[in-house]
Amino acid sequence: MIALITGWAASATDWLNCWGPIAWVAAGLLAAFLTTFSILSGMYIYAYFGLKRAERDFYISRNTPSDTGINPLDDTFTKKRIYPSQIRHPVTNLIEKKTFVDCDLLGPGTVLLMGARFDQTKFGPCTFVKGTDMNFDQQTLTVLHDCVIRRGTVSLFTFIIPPEFVSETEKQEFFTGWV
Repeated sequence: MIALITGWAASATDWLNCWGPIAWVAAGLLAAFLTTFSILSGMYIYAYFGLKRAERDFYISRNTPSDTGINPLDDTFTKKRIYPSQIRHPVTNLIEKKTFVDCDLLGPGTVLLMGARFDQTKFGPCTFVKGTDMNFDQQTLTVLHDCVIRRGTVSLFTFIIPPEFVSETEKQEFFTGWV
């Protein structure tokens, strides 16, 4: 339909009339090609981003258990495997005044330590970074504030330590050195 309209419009112009009907047909075919190309490109882009969204959702669903029996409003967790995304506040990313006893806290993730205490806690692969300039957007971090972790394991985290907690952190038995 678009090709017919374009061909008719081309026949009404003076600058294509010198070429005759071949120019009208060529204009119609070019319009049909460009329309088809645009529609197929749009469909491809839509399908590509739909596939990427599905892959992301699949990854999240596989790596974050949906029904773990964890209530993020509880103050104490005992013998649970916990991912920070299950218990942090959905807006502030804050985990505050919680106690974890014999729990596995698993990353990956970046955690800002604000007065957390670790008692007999085992650490898997973790990284410690001195937070020298704390003027950054903390929306991508999980903030652990006034929490106690007892006899559990903590793995796959990058911990950012604010300047006021650096000397205290260096004295802890779990501390392995700065990055």
